[in-house]
Amino acid sequence: MHDVWVVGHVTRDRIATEQGVSECAGGTSTYFSLALARLGGDVAVLTRMAEADQSRLLAEERQAGIEVRCGASPDTTEFENRYVDARKDRRVQQVGAVARPFQPQDLGDLRARLFHLGPLTQADMSVEFIEAAAAAGRVSLDVQGLVRRIDRGAVEPCDWPEKARGLAPVSVLKADEDEARVLTGESDPVRSARRLAAWGPEEVLVTRGSRGCVVCYAGGVRSVPAVPPPEAVDPTGCGDTFMAGYVSARLGGADPVPAARFGAAAAALKLGHVGPFDGTRTQVDALLGSS
Repeated sequence: MHDVWVVGHVTRDRIATEQGVSECAGGTSTYFSLALARLGGDVAVLTRMAEADQSRLLAEERQAGIEVRCGASPDTTEFENRYVDARKDRRVQQVGAVARPFQPQDLGDLRARLFHLGPLTQADMSVEFIEAAAAAGRVSLDVQGLVRRIDRGAVEPCDWPEKARGLAPVSVLKADEDEARVLTGESDPVRSARRLAAWGPEEVLVTRGSRGCVVCYAGGVRSVPAVPPPEAVDPTGCGDTFMAGYVSARLGGADPVPAARFGAAAAALKLGHVGPFDGTRTQVDALLGSS
């Protein structure tokens, strides 16, 4: 049994910033699993994609020694992320294709201390899938895909109609402040975090990019500042890296606030280069100690 199974589509990504355009494997499964593994975590990946893409898009996970179970799909999910401000907090997305959704039976006999679910669109996984994962272990959910509607390739925000039922079995929830606003109608991240917690999650993290995050747990809310990055190069996957750091620290026994600080430092290191987090726990601790 692995400590963590991350479930989500590995994607073909095109990333456009002022430094240029790059192409790589992406998606929560890629960024979260590689960050957690490089922080010393025991993680495996459950994904779906076209057979022709598996060798190239899964190479880095396999080189890192991560177990990958890949289901069949006619298509591989394709994303373009174009960053539109100097701080790289905002992006415009386009979707070229979406892989086949996950089904409860895909979980089979998998068991874990934590299932980290990373849907990229509302079609990726149903409430029944979330409930099935919760029956096999605690669930951590990055809600981003569940508040996305794809309209002629463009990604647009939308509410998640099944949010009350879908959040009830979730133990740890991550949303950025825009996603939290869509779900709750609250523009203040503290109020939105409390509203999200009322639907069931024991721990809620509302991320705010360069302004840090809000952590809600045990009835209280704390603000956690961002850790200044050495350089801002590529923000794609920073939210996944933050969650990998948070999960790594929590599984190691840290309380939510210091775990969020550790996640923020991991995300700051990742921001300094193109592609997934490639640092170490020692480097994260050093950056955290100097901030």
